[in-house]
Amino acid sequence: MTEFKNEGIAAEHVTIVVRLMGQGDALVATRSLRALGRHIDEAAVVEYLRSDDDVLVIAFINEIPAGFARGHCLRRLDGVRPKFMLYEIETALPFRRRGVARALMENMLDVARSLHSLNLFVLTDEANAAAMALYHSTGGRRPRPDDVLFEFELH
Repeated sequence: MTEFKNEGIAAEHVTIVVRLMGQGDALVATRSLRALGRHIDEAAVVEYLRSDDDVLVIAFINEIPAGFARGHCLRRLDGVRPKFMLYEIETALPFRRRGVARALMENMLDVARSLHSLNLFVLTDEANAAAMALYHSTGGRRPRPDDVLFEFELH
């Protein structure tokens, strides 16, 4: 359990519980992600949680889903230590500015360390100020300012 003080206007103290989802958590994960407004296929969640290389963590405040993050352990051919890609991180609107994203990010960093990953990387848009601030404040650095992402549609 990770505890953070609310950084918003109110001085309320909230307890954020971040749970790493495992194979037996498909129902909890499905219900939680649906409560967060995601369109989720339960069979896909079961398959996702079956993989040792796919990671899903969900944050709860007072047992209510407040956010989630997911990522992937990427095996390499040039070394035995994997890299960890944070694929997405999201906090539900009512829970923003309460430390949820920071708790999720710190948990994913811990997971990546436990997998002996060489590093954790994440892609974002420079215009996404909240994401940029989160990644900077949790120790992320931008090694090359001119990185570009190409996406290919597969039909």
